[in-house]
Amino acid sequence: LKRAPDIARALGRLSLGRGQPRDLSAVRDGLAAARVAASAFDNKNDLPSALIRAVGQLGKAAALEQELVRALAEELPARLEDGGVIAPGYDVQLDDSRALRDNSRRVIASLQNAYADRFGVTTLKIKHHAQLGYVIEVPAAAGKRLKDREDLLFRQGTATSSRFCTEELSELDTKISEAADHAAARERVLFRQLAEAALAESDLPPLAQALAVLDVFQSCAGLAAGGS
Repeated sequence: LKRAPDIARALGRLSLGRGQPRDLSAVRDGLAAARVAASAFDNKNDLPSALIRAVGQLGKAAALEQELVRALAEELPARLEDGGVIAPGYDVQLDDSRALRDNSRRVIASLQNAYADRFGVTTLKIKHHAQLGYVIEVPAAAGKRLKDREDLLFRQGTATSSRFCTEELSELDTKISEAADHAAARERVLFRQLAEAALAESDLPPLAQALAVLDVFQSCAGLAAGGS
């Protein structure tokens, strides 16, 4: 019970649209605490009827608990705007945006190696140009040979080098520049979906009430055992 947050309060904040990541974690942790509390009662027939009814509510909403455990990061920020709410591996779209946001250099290096093999130019480089964005840069001699390729778009030439682009590289350029915004937007969508799932779970309010009832019985038992 000490590990059981106030589920009712968390649901109230979520229902008003003021919920934050730790409100969802309160639901997750409350469900886990309820499940553990239910396992403490081996023989329910010896319990008062009110306690029997309460214990009967404690093991419900298991699917929601599992979804929240899978979805939420271990360390949650205080605000949704701070990011890092959704756990890695939960959503492919979010993972891709985060990878581009956080590992763009690695992604570009991998693509550069792939292009060097594909176009047969070992000195090929992918560079970022202020006006052109990400471009493939090759020596001018190699550029003359590559100009006839249909999968390359010639962008600029100098005396020593030629710059090209591909549809894939143009899309990657856009994705990298927008990755942070996409990651934040996707987290908001996923958070809203999880909040809606919690609010739609009809077993949550009675489960929260059952925890409160159990807390009262435990407190009374503690007072009785103490002789006061």
